[in-house]
Amino acid sequence: MEEIQIEPQPGLTVRAVSSDGRDALIAFAPIIDRSPIFSPMGDVKFLIKNARLAHTGSAIAWTDVLEFSADGLRQDAFPDEYRRGFADAAAE
Repeated sequence: MEEIQIEPQPGLTVRAVSSDGRDALIAFAPIIDRSPIFSPMGDVKFLIKNARLAHTGSAIAWTDVLEFSADGLRQDAFPDEYRRGFADAAAE
């Protein structure tokens, strides 16, 4: 299971460093647009002040309902890695 360290940044972004050393800025604006359940995260103060590690470092959580796994955040940060991996697996 991948682990992460987080550092909230200005705007609707969070810096996430994964256990393998990958460093990414996660833009939450597109994530917030996916569903009304994420709308509280549109408040910068809420996003920054309430971000915490959950599940022994394998997720970022804001409430018991709002949380993202390290793997999901990595997919959002590096979508090309996941597209290639899926395409390669599908070709086999």
